[in-house]
Amino acid sequence: MMLVGAFASLAPACGEGTSGKALDIEASFAPGVPRAARDEAIRVEAYLVDSCDLVAMPERPGEAIQSTYMLRDGREGPSLELPDSGEYGLYALAQDSSCAVVAAGCAQVTITAGTENTVSVLMGALPGAGCSADEQCSIVTGECSAGGTGGAGGSGGTVGTGGAGGIVGTGGASGAGGIPVDDNWLDPNWLHRARISFDNTAQTTDNLDDFPLLVTINRPKLPSLDLSATVGADVRFTDAITGAELSYEVQSWDQATDQATIWVKVPRIDAGSATDYIYIYYNYDGTAAYDQSAADEAAVWPSGTGVYHLEDDPGPGNTGDIEDSDVNPNDGTAQSGFATNDLVAGRIGNGIEWESGDDVITFGQWNHISIDVDRTTGTAVVYHNGENVTADGTVLTDFDTSSGWVIGTMKGSINEGNNFLGVIDEVRIENSTQTDDWAKVEYLTQYGADAFNRFASEESVTPGG
Repeated sequence: MMLVGAFASLAPACGEGTSGKALDIEASFAPGVPRAARDEAIRVEAYLVDSCDLVAMPERPGEAIQSTYMLRDGREGPSLELPDSGEYGLYALAQDSSCAVVAAGCAQVTITAGTENTVSVLMGALPGAGCSADEQCSIVTGECSAGGTGGAGGSGGTVGTGGAGGIVGTGGASGAGGIPVDDNWLDPNWLHRARISFDNTAQTTDNLDDFPLLVTINRPKLPSLDLSATVGADVRFTDAITGAELSYEVQSWDQATDQATIWVKVPRIDAGSATDYIYIYYNYDGTAAYDQSAADEAAVWPSGTGVYHLEDDPGPGNTGDIEDSDVNPNDGTAQSGFATNDLVAGRIGNGIEWESGDDVITFGQWNHISIDVDRTTGTAVVYHNGENVTADGTVLTDFDTSSGWVIGTMKGSINEGNNFLGVIDEVRIENSTQTDDWAKVEYLTQYGADAFNRFASEESVTPGG
């Protein structure tokens, strides 16, 4: 079985060739389907029917000779067996994460028995209804439900194969019997989860791929949150499309107040979208273990990036005491004039204070500054709180790119009156240019007050027999 075109950017080759015993299918979007619909599609179903006249799009056919499916992450249903020679209808529909149909199409195809056959169908834009607010969409079945149930004695059900005219059936969730959890729930031992969606509607130009998203969690947002266990252990993050766990790095974790700030690597946030989301899981039934290795934490950040959260005690100025979170760490050394009390509260966890008397920057004056330099063209863009404020973007092109750097002062002028005065709580040096949209979302996620992240109501599973 092969479904190509629909998810070509993610799975350019999603099936093996046939040897006369299976039917290859090419399902793709018609040219007029909006990009938003293509990006939102996470599942494609394909049906072989007697005739397209029997199909009422965008509904599933009442009867089908065979059916299969493919998910955006590459998972597939069963291969279709080669039928007898003749004319058939090939019907395909694409669904989003709410099980709503975003495109569908049917094509009359001719199949010859005993030879390799590849048949194709184009799906045109054709919106359908998705799950209601109190239902869950299963990306494996493409159906809405309140959730499956575990088997007796803690044994979950299995996923069954649909027969003629059907689709893959719903399996129960492994774990304690009676847990009402859908088949996409990470693990029934995680008793709660919530969607974190992103309001990216104002940034309409660029998709944000592998974006390091700052997430702040606390009891007001997640009423059942309990961070009393090992730092970083009581949460997990998953991708809404694939269900895969996402890499994260904990910046701050307060067990007493159940509040934490965490950087999460989000695979993609679509331009202009308000519907992209990830899941956070929490409140483990038992003792959760921290499962992020040093490599997982570093994977949140692009390679070749200097990432300084400035959470480290700067006094009395020991070598390497200011840590870099990048995969290739270039740790810094605080000057001997710093003391332990220079580690102060910042907007993002802690920060380090550069001070001279009482001349410090207060919270009301917090600013996000980003400078994008293109050494080849001799240009730069300056962003203040996510806005392009460049007056003259001309820069020199002969500056040294292989020397070290200092934070909080002009290089070569330490203790010469050119020091920054105030608190800095995050510094990054990256080896690639970013876009206006990227700079704006970085500001929105770091500014706080959930200007970008949206927490939905928590969902729960209930242990029981």
